[in-house]
Amino acid sequence: LLGIWPHGTRAREINLPVELEGCGCRVLEDWLDGLQTAVPDDGSPPSPGASRKISPGEIRQSPPDPGDACLKGADPALARWEFYPRPVLNSRGSVEKFYPFTGLWVRHLAGCAMGLPLTSFLVTPDGRAGFEPLKGSTALGYLNEIISCWWLGLMGPLPVSARSAFEYLNNLLPRGSDQPDPALEEKALGKARKAYEGDGFHSQGELGFSPYLRRVYPEFNDLLTPREPRDFRSLATGLYLPMVLALRES
Repeated sequence: LLGIWPHGTRAREINLPVELEGCGCRVLEDWLDGLQTAVPDDGSPPSPGASRKISPGEIRQSPPDPGDACLKGADPALARWEFYPRPVLNSRGSVEKFYPFTGLWVRHLAGCAMGLPLTSFLVTPDGRAGFEPLKGSTALGYLNEIISCWWLGLMGPLPVSARSAFEYLNNLLPRGSDQPDPALEEKALGKARKAYEGDGFHSQGELGFSPYLRRVYPEFNDLLTPREPRDFRSLATGLYLPMVLALRES
């Protein structure tokens, strides 16, 4: 990656107004650091190790074209990456463990919502995967959904858990499709149940390491109980489907 984006650059401020009815959060503020560019934009020297040559076979994704109409602006094409110590890919090179990408996804959305032409990667022992630049309005819409669910969760425990939601969505989507297949619903729920409750032998599931879940939703069926205003399927789709689709396309 340093062979493509060799130049470190300054952190960018995140300052996004939140305009959601009934939400007490008014602004999202943070700093996005660890940014790299293909060409220096502020006089920064190349990052350590940037002179290393890498073969074309190592590069599965090129930096965004700075001339792309949706990426024009003051910032050059940017990239950032984070590291995860365990494998996340299957034998075909596709992502099969989605949970490690959640933090990277939120930071990616924040950067894109600020108008940054940002590409983000998670680097793991078995490879890397990540997210391509998004239009600012698209990223802001995804962020607003996350913030809305966060605010709703402050008023009561949400009937959803990340790992079971990812299993549900990934098995509900046919390979090569971005549309859920109702015929796969039973299989998807079975995979989600196993992720939540474990298999009784090799894994204890999410319940095994979350006293919170054991208290409020001690069985997977408790998550599936119809609820207002949001149920398991609605929350899984709203919170996690955009990330799953983005990783499938990467």
